[in-house]
Amino acid sequence: MKKFLLITISMLAVAGLYAQDRQKYSPDQAKEKAAEKVVQITDHERQLGGEWLIDSIYNDEVYANAENYSNFYFDFRHKMFICNNACNTINGTFNINTKEPNMVSFIVNGFTDNTCALANKVILKAVEQAHRFTLVSNGDEDRLFIYDQHNRPAIIMTRNNIKNLSGIWEVKELYGENYHEADSLIFIADTELLRVTCKTGKNYINGKIFIDHSKKHSIQFEELKALINKDEITDSYYEYKNELEAKEATYNSFETKMLLALEDAMQYQRINDNEFYLLDNDGNKVMRIKKVPPRRIKK
Repeated sequence: MKKFLLITISMLAVAGLYAQDRQKYSPDQAKEKAAEKVVQITDHERQLGGEWLIDSIYNDEVYANAENYSNFYFDFRHKMFICNNACNTINGTFNINTKEPNMVSFIVNGFTDNTCALANKVILKAVEQAHRFTLVSNGDEDRLFIYDQHNRPAIIMTRNNIKNLSGIWEVKELYGENYHEADSLIFIADTELLRVTCKTGKNYINGKIFIDHSKKHSIQFEELKALINKDEITDSYYEYKNELEAKEATYNSFETKMLLALEDAMQYQRINDNEFYLLDNDGNKVMRIKKVPPRRIKK
């Protein structure tokens, strides 16, 4: 009964915030916020650990851009936190009470004291008075509400939720050009290990996934390497002057376009639950992927 009441209060508090902040959002943003649902915490480290972007402290929006933004980092291995408010750094320990759902407390161990004394004082107050938290998500973005002992939202944080991109996808479009299943263009993302693998026929492209938490829906691919099938090089060797030319010929338009699309990708955009766009920095569509449905195993 107590747990039910706490969840109900959390949902009402989030609903109250939507009503209070309604005027701050455009119609599209309001629709996005309305799609958020309270997330049950089953694995604190997986769901809360890592870096978060601070949106607001006691309802005052925090200025943020790629070069200058406030973030909050949970280190579950050492039970420590680091908070950077774009001027000072605050660090300390945190404790999550597993017996009482969603209860949290912080102990500040130290902080720098630069010119923004007022900002430092506000965030120190928010951290020290933290009492409980609620995690909500709209599927593409998670928001973490940390409340003080008077049930006021002390800190609101967000971060990209790319777990929906995990899995195996068919590449249906590259730079506006349509592709089909027969083309065998596959995109595989592991958002836990932050790895990407693309299959183009018999060849592969491997790389790492990088997320810029200061940007919404950020996703980038780095350290990309193409692995060319040796059989294809051998088969085409006799048609060219040397192995280098054969390898360059094997590195066909599929690999070229796939590599360029991965290098250009800066953000993702949901089409529906089974399709996503990858966009470049200007919002142009460089790739469209569609979820590969689970295949039925015949007995």
